[in-house]
Amino acid sequence: MTKNNKPLVSICIPTYNGESYIEDAINSALAQTYLNIEIIISDDNSSDDTLIICERLARVYGNIKVYRNPIKLGLSGNWNESIEKASSNWIKILFQDDLLKPTCVEEMMYEAIDKNVDFVICNREYIFEDKIPFKKIKMYARISKLTSAIFKSNVVYRPEDTAKAISPCIYRNSLGEPPALLFNKKQYHKNDFSTDFYQLIDYIFILNKILTHNFVFIDKDLVQFRIHNNSESMKNSKINKVEKENIYKSLHIRFYEQILICEKLLNDPLYRVVKENVTKKNILIIQKWLILRSYKKYGISNGLDFFKDKKIYSFIVSQKITSFNYLMYFRYKRKHSKLISKFRV
Repeated sequence: MTKNNKPLVSICIPTYNGESYIEDAINSALAQTYLNIEIIISDDNSSDDTLIICERLARVYGNIKVYRNPIKLGLSGNWNESIEKASSNWIKILFQDDLLKPTCVEEMMYEAIDKNVDFVICNREYIFEDKIPFKKIKMYARISKLTSAIFKSNVVYRPEDTAKAISPCIYRNSLGEPPALLFNKKQYHKNDFSTDFYQLIDYIFILNKILTHNFVFIDKDLVQFRIHNNSESMKNSKINKVEKENIYKSLHIRFYEQILICEKLLNDPLYRVVKENVTKKNILIIQKWLILRSYKKYGISNGLDFFKDKKIYSFIVSQKITSFNYLMYFRYKRKHSKLISKFRV
């Protein structure tokens, strides 16, 4: 079914304890100038009033459908569930604390149809709540400019073009968060969200897709991504470093995920062109640097305990980095400072 001959678009909102912002998010979806939309809400057993708010709005607006998971699925599981419930092939993910600009879906769908692509990425604006550290604000300000620096607006990028363009920024999320993406569900599988990643799970999902499919970037802030002290990105940046379990999670997020990108570049055929641009020699240098940084931050004992069950451990042994001292660290940093700066690791 279409309105004005436009395909249906499913705006998927996975929710969990989002009572503070969910009504604003839904209202931003309802305010779209693109009229043929449905709003799919998949609630992951919220213990606050999120579900009550969603069901109240669903009674007023017939295009809102609310589902509650029978068991808690977790972050990526709930993303998958919301997409699976969608009636349309065209998917626009919206997080419970973010906002869509009124023309977001209309402009992204225009590019998808006009350029005959299954993936469209837009730029985003960050909304900062009170008490966000200034260092974090500066970091997000840099990130928001990165996508525009890499990609030209309203141009079709083939996978090989994408690989060459993104190579210098491969270790950082230069593509944005899922609300900045519109995609065709025909090119999606529920296993696309890699369980190897926490912080970069959305980046790897989008990256894998545009390394295999044509896409278009729109250099407009069509979504607003909220940064507050309860958002996933902020919770991941404030992990308690006292307990061993939290030390390991912090190691995973801050260093191991970038090390996993090194492994993908070295071994995954999908990343062949990126590997050629970065070069195997540089990837190995970066991989060793990330390991040394993790030792400096969390201690070699914690680092080795964490890495010993990972595939990377054989590399650690082969490179003789089972010991650590500050002289070694600063010599390595000085020797490879240009490379470290270039790839922002």
